[in-house]
Amino acid sequence: SEQFLGIVPNHMVGRYPHRIFADLLLFSTSTQVEPLTPLDVLYSEFQRNRIDAFSVMETGQRFIGAITPTSLLETLWHREQFLTARLQKEMSVEIFAKRQLQQAKDELDIHVGTRDNLVFDHKQQLLALSESLISAEKRERRALAGELHDHLAQILAVGRMKLAQGSQLTRNSEILKLLKTVDQF
Repeated sequence: SEQFLGIVPNHMVGRYPHRIFADLLLFSTSTQVEPLTPLDVLYSEFQRNRIDAFSVMETGQRFIGAITPTSLLETLWHREQFLTARLQKEMSVEIFAKRQLQQAKDELDIHVGTRDNLVFDHKQQLLALSESLISAEKRERRALAGELHDHLAQILAVGRMKLAQGSQLTRNSEILKLLKTVDQF
């Protein structure tokens, strides 16, 4: 073929080996696009119109370069690789974050479980102490009641003995009557 990749004359490629072949295109490419045309639109145009190249023109009709189906596919492939790498990195970061979050949750669950066990143990201790306190209080009440009963019984017995002695010592009828009344209580 007389043209490199079917679009650039071979003598132009040989004469300018350091230039990108796309900018060696003659200005006669029939189809033109603007620099900001999305790549997927260009790809659809290539497939629909079976065009060898698009001239890329700035506003004001200044030629910037050209794009071929091959260069477009290469650009799309590089973009896909870049997006795939970025997605993999984002997924790795997300997976790492999820693992960190799960690990923190597991540690928190362990900590909460430990706290729950401590709270349960303390409740059990409080219940045991409360029961012990109630039992001790009952014992003290019984002991105090027994002491009061015994003490009062002794005081009453001594009182009755004193009343009996007082009755024997006096001959006054009024005092005897009074002592007898008190003894009956």
